[in-house]
Amino acid sequence: MAVCVTVAKSGSSYVLALDGNLSNVPIQLPDAGAIPSGCPYALMTAAEWQAYKSLYNNVTAPFDYAQGAAIFGFFLTNTLLCWWVAKNAGLLMDLVRRAASTVRR
Repeated sequence: MAVCVTVAKSGSSYVLALDGNLSNVPIQLPDAGAIPSGCPYALMTAAEWQAYKSLYNNVTAPFDYAQGAAIFGFFLTNTLLCWWVAKNAGLLMDLVRRAASTVRR
C-alpha cells in the first residue's frame, strides 16, 4: 500500500513527512512558501509502481487523429445544422407574421 508523503516546515526549510512523521529529506518547493495540501506525493514499492504504470499505460492510448477529426467534423456539422435550422425557422416565422399582418388589414 502506498504511503502518503506530505510536506512539512522544519525550521527554515521544508522536509518530507511520512504519515505525519518528519524525515531528514529536504525538499525544494517550486513556489516559495506554498505548501501543497492533502497528499501530494506517494511512496510506493516497486511492485505497486509497476501495477500503477501498467494500469496507466492500458488506459491511455495514443491519440488517433483520424478519429479526432471525425468527432470534430460531427460536432461542427451538428452546430452548423442547428444554426441553419434555427435561421430558417426564424425566416418562416417572419413570413407567417407578415402574412398574418396583411390579412388583418
